[in-house]
Amino acid sequence: MTVLRTLLQRAAVVGAGLAVLAVAALPDPSRPVLVAASLALAACVAAAAIRRPLAGTVALAATTVTVLLAGALDASSVRPAQVVLAAGLLMGLLSALAAAEEARAAGDAVTVIRSPWPQRLAPVLVAMTAGAIVAVTGAQDVVPSVPLVLAGLTAAVAALVVAASGHRAGRR
Repeated sequence: MTVLRTLLQRAAVVGAGLAVLAVAALPDPSRPVLVAASLALAACVAAAAIRRPLAGTVALAATTVTVLLAGALDASSVRPAQVVLAAGLLMGLLSALAAAEEARAAGDAVTVIRSPWPQRLAPVLVAMTAGAIVAVTGAQDVVPSVPLVLAGLTAAVAALVVAASGHRAGRR
């Protein structure tokens, strides 16, 4: 059972990485995005194979850079929706990496989660909402105005709250 669980965790890391990269690269991949996606996929495979925190960090950073590069180089009308979907998939990649790394570090120990699932899900939903606000705002062809500035500030504050809550949760 432990071998099967390990294989599933490794497959989850590679699968989540592939999903993020597929969403980022489509519909019209350019050569820099394909090169970045190839490097990110190699980093995800390495992170799944060795399950070390440094490898996971490199894989997550490479995947994030690929998403940002694809967003910067592609101006299609579906790009804002793709960025929000990629952000959600990046959260999935992060949790898959965390599960694989914790399983390696813990051996046969069982991880006990102290907070209920709605409390753990709230920061993710706040981050996804903030990302959606930024994506919708960035897709608008309007002159900068007070509501757009307020939306950007709201998204920045939401990102800070999510980062602070994640940092505090890591200390427990």
